[in-house]
Amino acid sequence: MPEEELEKATNDIIINYLESSSPLEWHKTAMDWNWDNDLTVLWWIINNPKTDKATALMIYWMSAPRWGKQYANRQEIAENASWYLNHFDFIEDLESKYTSGFYTNQNYAYNPAKDFNGTDWTNEYTDKPQLREISAELLVELKGEEIKYPDNYIEGVPENIFNEISELIDQYDEDEDDE
Repeated sequence: MPEEELEKATNDIIINYLESSSPLEWHKTAMDWNWDNDLTVLWWIINNPKTDKATALMIYWMSAPRWGKQYANRQEIAENASWYLNHFDFIEDLESKYTSGFYTNQNYAYNPAKDFNGTDWTNEYTDKPQLREISAELLVELKGEEIKYPDNYIEGVPENIFNEISELIDQYDEDEDDE
């Protein structure tokens, strides 16, 4: 199995899990997500209108949106930081959805200035010039049920899903060794 197929297969396992789970589980996945992974799973979450507004806001701030605001537009990023284009598109799409009212469910709490682990995401990359502003709406704390960090999650998924992915990766590694 080529590496791209392995990545797709692991994303499919996670998305299949999320499809049969509640928005609370999507929130927990976002809380524990490994940002070194690709964005496929997070794209699935932000494209789902059932996603809680707090989940979307948390994902937005955890994606470090201020970094890209030092560029005037996508073209400027393409010319200066092309490796960032997918991330830029993700953040811009999420920002647009959030500010246009795409997310109508709001049950959970989230404060970008003091999230579940005490991080003030609103101060990230404030040393960079800001050619584009972040909407004031994205700075507003959301009140609701406080969700505790999921102890039984590994890399954004429950342990049993992580183990299923690990088995797939182990099989991939064995296949690679046989070649």
